[in-house]
Amino acid sequence: MSAFISASGIADVIHEPLALAKLALPCIEKKLPESAKTWSGNARELVLQDLSYHISFIATAGMYQSPELLNDYIDWLKVLSSTLGFSPSSILQSFSCLAETSKIFLPERISDLLADWFAKAGARYSANSENSSSYMKIAIENNKNASLFLTALLEGKRPFAMSIIETQIKNGATLIDIYENIILPSQYEVGRLWLSGKISVAQEHYVTAATQYMISLLYPEFFMTARPVKPLVIAACPQTELHELGIRMIADTFQYHGWDTVFLGASVPTADLLKEIERLKPAVVNLSATIATHIPWIQEIIRQVRNRHGDSIKILVGGRAFFTAPDLWESVGADGTAVHCTEAVALAENLLAS
Repeated sequence: MSAFISASGIADVIHEPLALAKLALPCIEKKLPESAKTWSGNARELVLQDLSYHISFIATAGMYQSPELLNDYIDWLKVLSSTLGFSPSSILQSFSCLAETSKIFLPERISDLLADWFAKAGARYSANSENSSSYMKIAIENNKNASLFLTALLEGKRPFAMSIIETQIKNGATLIDIYENIILPSQYEVGRLWLSGKISVAQEHYVTAATQYMISLLYPEFFMTARPVKPLVIAACPQTELHELGIRMIADTFQYHGWDTVFLGASVPTADLLKEIERLKPAVVNLSATIATHIPWIQEIIRQVRNRHGDSIKILVGGRAFFTAPDLWESVGADGTAVHCTEAVALAENLLAS
């Protein structure tokens, strides 16, 4: 039954978790018989989806030996579980069944690793850590402009939200000021509000879409003035990564500082991204992963770029996954990471100058 695990091993578990989830389902049904009685066809699919998430995120933490990635996922899961009304015992039983199923069906070298990290996940979930979770912290506290901006968008008042940005620009704010002091904090906060059940998916999507539209309106203000052209940078998200707003702001910041910039956006297939890198031969490539399970895709991109170009192309990585585990950039073979937009530009310039 281990045929679905190929030579790449743990990466297959991360990107194809449904097979293991289906194998674990009978164990879950046995340990949670009363809950299992209520599972209709649709509910059963949702259970498999939840199990697949557990597998992918916990296996990713194990693959990179990263307690930070594990803790971040469990802290997120605890808040979401509380919002949805899941019982802690059902989550812990799921981890237990996934460990048992791994031992039965997967090769020993993989099953031992997974069993260990499922046990770590259970210990973290059982710990009283929710109140200290970053997912519980208000991202716009004591930030009047970001608070007004987000409130306006949640009330469907996009023109008023735009007027807040325009006022800041009239008062001397730069593009980077707008990004780091208004847009980023409001995006973090809208994620927290969704996770805690205070806004809907539709509201979260509207805020992001409206923000992207308003960013596009800023371009004539900040990019019409000619600037010295610096080297070429490509910015992209790996395949299946849909969170593009952060890497878009990174690309804009490079352009603002005079770089020749190509922004490829979200979910760029690995083969297509590599073709663009080969065709354009940039000095720097920026890659972003908000979701930790996309880290292996980034590692594979870096591996192939290194095989073809060595260290001649500098590669920077970012996004929540890398902010969560500050040393992870070294594990994937990148040249560095940065939390803030301006830090990314400074790092790229230092790398090219060295």
